[in-house]
Amino acid sequence: MLTVRQCDGAKSDGKKSTILTDGYGLYLDVRPSGAKTWRYRYRLAGKANIFTIGDYPVVSLAEARQRRGEAAELIKKGINPTSARRIEKAVTIEAQSNIFKSVAERFLAERAKRWAGGTMDRVQNIFKNHVYPAIGEYPIASIKPLQVREMIRSSLKTAPTMAEHSLIYVGQVFRFAIAEELLEYDPTYGLGKVFKFAPSPHHPHLTSIQLPTFAQALYAHTETILDVYAAKLMLFTLTRTCEVLRAEWTEFDLDRALWIVPPERMKMKTPHYVPLSAQAVALLRELHELTGDSRYVFPQETDKTKHAHKALIYNLFIDLGYGSGKLTPHGLRGTASTILYESGYPEHVVEPQLAHKKRNKSRAAYDHAIHMPERRAMLQWWANYIDAQRTGGEVLPPNVVPFRAAA
Repeated sequence: MLTVRQCDGAKSDGKKSTILTDGYGLYLDVRPSGAKTWRYRYRLAGKANIFTIGDYPVVSLAEARQRRGEAAELIKKGINPTSARRIEKAVTIEAQSNIFKSVAERFLAERAKRWAGGTMDRVQNIFKNHVYPAIGEYPIASIKPLQVREMIRSSLKTAPTMAEHSLIYVGQVFRFAIAEELLEYDPTYGLGKVFKFAPSPHHPHLTSIQLPTFAQALYAHTETILDVYAAKLMLFTLTRTCEVLRAEWTEFDLDRALWIVPPERMKMKTPHYVPLSAQAVALLRELHELTGDSRYVFPQETDKTKHAHKALIYNLFIDLGYGSGKLTPHGLRGTASTILYESGYPEHVVEPQLAHKKRNKSRAAYDHAIHMPERRAMLQWWANYIDAQRTGGEVLPPNVVPFRAAA
């Protein structure tokens, strides 16, 4: 029987391997390179075989003897230990590929074809910061409703919105796994009734009476530049925060006064046509002098190869005195929508410009590029309205083109 000292001091003569026998078929193979490997000689079905246990000292003497004993038990049952290890390894790999985190990443990769970039970023952050630490390493088929319930409950008091979104997106992963035949039921089923989530609040927005004060403050703000340009472009175009901050110069045709947001950045996954008012074109020409050498219209200050973060506009609103839930960037769209409807603009002009989702997907894709003359006139009136609000000028009534359905 070998000792640890013998194993530690074992050396080859430099020409061929030295064999140190421990007994019962177990031996230490010391090669000329200095590497030491535990091996086990055995016979199965009348044939001699060698089972490699592992390298020393990663596998200790005591552990090598234990593994030899386990292999001997398999041989008694007529099982080849080498084949058994391959099967065990394959099962381990399969199990690892089916832990919640792995399945969720496959789900997100599939959803990336349909989700807008902002949605994908939000869901990835929820999974990374909240879901994966709780259930990410568990085989998805082993996760019970109690585990999901405790995960949601742990963040319900401090981050209720994230808790609600976690339940929604985790449920989608489980249903994806059911479709992949990885499990038979959704552990989140019925949990929505267990928790009392607060109704989703509307984005704080401005009334028509409050808009002049905001416009005056925005145009008077000179401490920073890019954030003001971004807020103005959002205001003029009625686009979302992510659509503005991720905008690339190649998307704009200023001679035609047109911005085409590519489908991969839109919720509907269809291109969004945004006619540009004279004010928006002038703004973009000014901005091109500052960032025209970058890919993005609003690049990061520290890394021009990346687009600005949404905090750029949120922090601006705080600086302008509109923090603490008084106004969100998305709320500007609500303000504009209300004023445009109150001014007489019809749904078929306002809604496509806001890129709101429609039930009829084919019609929604069509609407993104139709009624362009009416939409262009509406956005020009809106830009003039903004100017009048901040300067106290006269607001001319809109020249709304009546909509007539095709005969």
